[in-house]
Amino acid sequence: MKGAPEAVLSRCSRIADAGIVRQLTEEDKKAIMEKADGMASRALRVLAFSGRPMSLDEPLFLSEVESKHIFSGLAGMMDPPRKEVMQAISLSKEAGIRTVMITGDHRLTARAIGAELKIGNGEVLEGADLEKMGESELQEKIESVSVYARVTAEHKVRLVEALKKKGHIVAMTGDGVNDAPALKAADIGVAMGKTGTEVTKEASDMVIADDNFATIVGAVKEGRRIYDNIRKGTSYLLSVSFAELATIFIAVALGYPVPLLAAQILWINVVAEEFPAIGLSLEPAHKNTMKRKPRDPKESMPSPSLMAYTLGIAAAIVAGTLGLYMLALQSGQDLSYARTMAFVGLGFFTVYNAYCSRSLDESIFRINPLGNKTLLLGIACSIISILAVVYIPFMQTIFQTQALSRESWGMVLGVGLLVVLVAEVMKRLLPGLR
Repeated sequence: MKGAPEAVLSRCSRIADAGIVRQLTEEDKKAIMEKADGMASRALRVLAFSGRPMSLDEPLFLSEVESKHIFSGLAGMMDPPRKEVMQAISLSKEAGIRTVMITGDHRLTARAIGAELKIGNGEVLEGADLEKMGESELQEKIESVSVYARVTAEHKVRLVEALKKKGHIVAMTGDGVNDAPALKAADIGVAMGKTGTEVTKEASDMVIADDNFATIVGAVKEGRRIYDNIRKGTSYLLSVSFAELATIFIAVALGYPVPLLAAQILWINVVAEEFPAIGLSLEPAHKNTMKRKPRDPKESMPSPSLMAYTLGIAAAIVAGTLGLYMLALQSGQDLSYARTMAFVGLGFFTVYNAYCSRSLDESIFRINPLGNKTLLLGIACSIISILAVVYIPFMQTIFQTQALSRESWGMVLGVGLLVVLVAEVMKRLLPGLR
């Protein structure tokens, strides 16, 4: 027989001592448990072994087979955490993710492993402690205790439900059949792909192929990157669309001819705007991605702060586009030239906007300018598409554009900096973007 030292000792009446079998005394039990505790405190998983001789003629009743055993000894096994786990737990802590360890191991083993991984404050609760607690007491303890030992399947479910009642989003990992109820009760059940049973995998929402905790943290980082890029792309596309509508509406309301033709708007929407959008969707995770607290799952998308940022950028694009258009008309240029100014201005402001949208919380001047080569390629394609409309003769005819002078290009590029200025100011004024 093998098992937890206290469980095995309760079924032993004798001990093998230096080859001699003698009666097991209370002093022996105390010495064995002290030895087991010492091994457990060194983060060893401890198993006790025992046996008893039986005649083949004896009836094999469970009560007889598991009683009157001869204690044989203890074995300690070390299952050291992977090197990357320490870094993963530290990274998750920075990200506002709390790691809780729930194990069937001895209290001292759990405490030693928890200390090694820097989980919790050293306090450990056992399953027996949980059984004595009422719901209110558990609700108080659940926030301060992060290590649980000698727990059963029922205890795991109770812990998951207690954390959910406190408002936490709970992800539970497991590999055994007894983990399945807790995985089902958690918001996100995560099964181990290599060691996990089929029951566990069926009860889970996700399966980790390499059984590595660091993979879960990596998945969180990737999820944040994807969500961030969705927010960036949403803001970028909406701001350009709002700007196009507002530019036409305001110009007509002020008595000016329509500043942008339908073909010009279509070209910006379908061609010039889309290349940078593809690059934005592939923006890599930034250094502060895992240093932010988790977002509120009830937060709308786009959030109020993101809409404020989007409208602010749209207003800057409208101001710049209308300013170039009106200035061209007032300087004596014909309507075709003024529309070309508006078209080129809107196109280049869109490019400025795309680059500023790489981060909604960091200054664009603090980000590696070559960190997203796909976006740079998209911006280059967008600029080429705008230049093609302005300088290729047959496209000039289709889109009713004219070649711009150097002075006009200087004005377009200079006024475009207004978009960058507004983006930088709003990133500072809207902490909700972070």
